[in-house]
Amino acid sequence: MPITIKIPAVFRHVTANKAELCFTAPPGKLNLKRLFEEVEKDHPGLSPVVFGKDGKASRFTGIYVNSKPYQTLHGVYTELLDNDIVEITSAIVQE
Repeated sequence: MPITIKIPAVFRHVTANKAELCFTAPPGKLNLKRLFEEVEKDHPGLSPVVFGKDGKASRFTGIYVNSKPYQTLHGVYTELLDNDIVEITSAIVQE
């Protein structure tokens, strides 16, 4: 089973209006950083709206892995497995 990435409405302009992206993990270890690098290939512009230049989620963006804030895990180096759910949230309101 793939990893599911849930996209908030405010960022869907980058994902062709998709609310969810499914990503099949390649062989070997996969972490959040690598996941977003891979997803960026098909959806250019997603990483810059989620992460700041410092590599951390912007202050208006939350990233959760299986409902746990990624900062309380291993940050961008949080390991991902099949069936994991990565949820992106945003405090930015789309008008």
